[in-house]
Amino acid sequence: MKFSEYAAESRNRILAELKTFLEQKAKELGPAARNPDELFQLFQDYSSSGKMLRGTLAMLGYDLCKHMDFASFSSAKAIKLAAAQELFQAGLLVHDDIMDGDATRRGKPTMHKVFEQKALQAGRSSAEKLGEALGICAGDLFYFLAWQLLPSHARNLNQLFSDELSKVCLAQMQDVELGTSSSFPSMQEIINVYTYKTARYTIAMPLLAGASLDGNKEILAPLEKFGIDLGIVFQLQDDHLGLYADEATLGKPLGSDLREGKKTPFMVLLHESLNNEEQREFSRIFGNKSITADDVVWVRSLLEKYAVKDKVRSMMIDYAKTALGALEKATMSSIHINTQAIRVLIDFVEYSFDRSS
Repeated sequence: MKFSEYAAESRNRILAELKTFLEQKAKELGPAARNPDELFQLFQDYSSSGKMLRGTLAMLGYDLCKHMDFASFSSAKAIKLAAAQELFQAGLLVHDDIMDGDATRRGKPTMHKVFEQKALQAGRSSAEKLGEALGICAGDLFYFLAWQLLPSHARNLNQLFSDELSKVCLAQMQDVELGTSSSFPSMQEIINVYTYKTARYTIAMPLLAGASLDGNKEILAPLEKFGIDLGIVFQLQDDHLGLYADEATLGKPLGSDLREGKKTPFMVLLHESLNNEEQREFSRIFGNKSITADDVVWVRSLLEKYAVKDKVRSMMIDYAKTALGALEKATMSSIHINTQAIRVLIDFVEYSFDRSS
């Protein structure tokens, strides 16, 4: 089975779980809200609009440790775990969009902008500030709802999620600070942020959570290593898409990372290669919200001139190799390994390189 096939089936099951859960919560929590049906429908639409990668990997981590054919496909508790993962992700994205000042995500208005638009339609004053305040509350609520979906008997999962989400927040703080600095960080500083903000949270944590559901401890250490290294590959491909993907595919404006002044490995490698004249022009473009398509094309030409794309690609290949080595150790560490799930994970490595969104 291909990873894309597994992911499509996983997404359908997570969608059904989220729909059932959020509809129930709208009834239970309704008295505390002004428009509970409308609000929880917004939550459902927002949390259901992505690829649901983290939820998919949580289910795959569980299936990895089960002797069964994929026709029987995961379990109710694994699907609940996957849905919880997506609600955590929704909360982080809502807050992230407010911090970055983003107006769109996945081609649609961000959560705080939806609230802002509603405030404008109602003739409210300070609509922008109100939208951000309501967005912060919505992000918090996603977190509290997510905890309710975690299996109550699995204390190790509560510890795992608490630790990893704390690391995400700390890495986000570091990322924000690096973004406001006039100097460029070292490559190691960026990889450290990527490790804790993206790699552990996006790939390693879901796999570990799924594998932990039935207490398979032998596989956890190599699976964690696999997730971290592949997570860095995944983030580097995100950086590539931020520079090269078109607006329709990415759901963000052309050259969005340049506009936001994101100090990715692409930008660090490029910045240290430029001559004085190029440095001056780059300084005008980098972090400028008003750059043009020609500016983006100029930066892309420099990435080619200084072989930055090739250097980053080489980094991705090295991390992918170590990830596959860790996966091989995982298969040797326990007899309770589903070979079909291993094949899906191997295909996921290729998917991480070639994805376009």
